[in-house]
Amino acid sequence: MMTQTFSFPLFVYGTLKQGGQYHEEFCRQSLEEGYLDIKPATTRGRLYELPEGYPAFEIPEEWVGLLPLGSSNIQADAQLASTQALTSLSLSSIEAQSLELDHVRGELFIYTDLSAAQRDIKALDKMEGFFLDNLAGSLYHRVLVKVESHLGSQACQLSQWAWIYHYNRPHQGKRLKPAIWEV
Repeated sequence: MMTQTFSFPLFVYGTLKQGGQYHEEFCRQSLEEGYLDIKPATTRGRLYELPEGYPAFEIPEEWVGLLPLGSSNIQADAQLASTQALTSLSLSSIEAQSLELDHVRGELFIYTDLSAAQRDIKALDKMEGFFLDNLAGSLYHRVLVKVESHLGSQACQLSQWAWIYHYNRPHQGKRLKPAIWEV
């Protein structure tokens, strides 16, 4: 009998990246326990520097209702990110309309332990202002997006779904080009 391994993918693009303001606080324990792997990765979207001094990732408004929204059930969210059913979610017609998307560079966090993911994602949801009981008032929403992770060289890429926090409010941020949050 084969045991299924746990995997919770989270794409980070700002203060949670290695060297970022919140990396140590929110990632240290899972890294020390050996339950968090980190790889360079990219996704499509827009990255802004907000006047408050932190980044905002923005997806096209047309995608908001199409992309699955995170839940309080981390195990179910992990399964949703890995399921083949998501491959049928087609954004190609929208992508044609959204030519102003950038390749946002960040890191792909892979949690390999359910308890560690539950602890960290619950804390991150709170820090990011993602409240399931008040979606309209949430600062960020956690949604699934396609990411490309880079294995060794840029020539070897793996495409997969990962959770990301996207900004949920109007803003006066400055668009970053290239789409990289410097830590």
